[in-house]
Amino acid sequence: MQRSRELGLGAKATQERGVVGQGRVQHLDRNASTKTLIVSYVDATAGAGTDCAMQQIALRRYGARVALRRPEHPERVAIVAAVVLVVVNLAIFGTLHEVRGTASLKLPAPIVLVDPQQGENILPQASITVDMLPKYTGQLLIDSRLIPQDQLVVDENLVEFIFQPKAGHDITQFSPGDHTATIEAWPTSSTYEQAKAGRLLSTYTWAFKVG
Repeated sequence: MQRSRELGLGAKATQERGVVGQGRVQHLDRNASTKTLIVSYVDATAGAGTDCAMQQIALRRYGARVALRRPEHPERVAIVAAVVLVVVNLAIFGTLHEVRGTASLKLPAPIVLVDPQQGENILPQASITVDMLPKYTGQLLIDSRLIPQDQLVVDENLVEFIFQPKAGHDITQFSPGDHTATIEAWPTSSTYEQAKAGRLLSTYTWAFKVG
């Protein structure tokens, strides 16, 4: 209750207020009363309705500008989408089934890798390399010519055979054109003749190009 000439309604106790000066005469219950000017904090929730209305107006005004239109030729769009989908699926399928290196070749079990690969183009003095499984040995033929063992670099730890064309070797460099290489592998527990007689000899021939 607010004290004046007569009893009147007072300010709410829950509102925080400050006195900034003398206000004008305010009529409460038809009785004049001199009141101080009351300043209170603005209720932030009071503008929620206004903000919502402004958002709806903006949506109606600008939403139409970004609205999607139906294509003039939907059948063409469908065809293009189908073609793109097929191309993407083929690319994914090819990537998943792509095998790099010589793993895609059907090499005999003892042979792990050959370099150059089937059909590869190499330089005239490029080396020929063959990797095999442990406990296997072998011999290399190039263009049906047996390469002497003393012209091969053999890494027994990696079971790797390397032939490098150079002066003093049967092949100083490869001539331009097509060439073939053949690797014959057999278990180290057998001789070449024993492996051949016992059908333990594994042979692989591939082609490469020079120039």
